[in-house]
Amino acid sequence: MLRAAGGGGEELLRIRTYLLNQRRVGHWASTYEAAQILETIGPDLFETGRATVARVQLSGGLNQEVTQFPFEAKMPPSAGSLTLRKEGLLPVYATAYQTFWNPQPAALATPFRVTTALAGQTGTQVKLRAGQPAELVVTVDVAAEARYVLIEVPIPAGCSYGNNKPGNFFEVHREYLRHQTGIFIDVLPVGRHTFRIALQPRFRGRYTLNPARAELMYFPTRFGRSASKQAIVE
Repeated sequence: MLRAAGGGGEELLRIRTYLLNQRRVGHWASTYEAAQILETIGPDLFETGRATVARVQLSGGLNQEVTQFPFEAKMPPSAGSLTLRKEGLLPVYATAYQTFWNPQPAALATPFRVTTALAGQTGTQVKLRAGQPAELVVTVDVAAEARYVLIEVPIPAGCSYGNNKPGNFFEVHREYLRHQTGIFIDVLPVGRHTFRIALQPRFRGRYTLNPARAELMYFPTRFGRSASKQAIVE
């Protein structure tokens, strides 16, 4: 109807993209639905004089034409900017990310404010005694209700886990990994929430307690973290 009315090119493009996105597992829900969708969007996808198959031209840090997907490339930091130009009626999904080592991460308080206390000590340097159990307490302040939250709590390398008790009321699952504890939450309401992890200091030395982090699982760029600390096991 929209195509017959004329105009609406941008709206039609978004509708076609939405319908193509529904084919996530290689097919639509049924043969009848597939026939209806193809009959509707087919004239636009195979428009005379326009390329249907997507083609991507990369320029800048990487000069290459891409016609086979999926495609993956790695670039060094010195490569500079990268420009992506897409041709063809079919959509292309692109993701770009970078990784780097941050030796002194500062605390971030938006959208979550995360603080930690180890053996009741909140300073940047914490002293523990080998063989004496200690508790790592993570406090998360939430300003607006959050859904599907992951809290990652690293533990000092000189410690193992103690006898952990049932967790916070809102958490639905915990994973005690060798280097950190993962806490999964479906809904985290507004307010202050406390999470406790029992530790057993075992080996003497100086260790780094990496920042605890609370993030939205499906939007990991939205996170808050505590500051790093030093744990001294005597």
